[in-house]
Amino acid sequence: MQITLRKAHTDAVRPPSEGRPRPCRPQVLVIDDEPALLRSLKLMLDGVYDVVVCNRSTEALELVRSDPARFDAMLCDLTMPELDGIAFYRHLEVLGLASRFVLMTGGAFTPHGEQFLHRESCRRINKPFTFEQLVAVLSAALPIAG
Repeated sequence: MQITLRKAHTDAVRPPSEGRPRPCRPQVLVIDDEPALLRSLKLMLDGVYDVVVCNRSTEALELVRSDPARFDAMLCDLTMPELDGIAFYRHLEVLGLASRFVLMTGGAFTPHGEQFLHRESCRRINKPFTFEQLVAVLSAALPIAG
């Protein structure tokens, strides 16, 4: 018996980050300071994505800085202590990762938040949202392989 395997197209495979194999599913970082919402989002998204949750935006930023290729998409609440969603987005711009960012908001905007939303074209999702809406906005933020 002889089995012939076809060679895989190497241009369809993304290189691993720092020697760690890439997960089969896209990896999403979810940042919110509300523990109950973080748990709910993790449960909701776990079947579709590999989900990492963080309740402190400063810790989330360190995760991203330590391995910029690790996360395929990042979902961050607008209102956060220490480093709000706007400041987090600005750091991602410097790292060249702003296209992977999705801003999550409950709809209450400060003047600073309103100005940001009018000036910037970052993806956003308004609470409350459905599973389908969330997957659609995260999928749009995923980098195109190849």
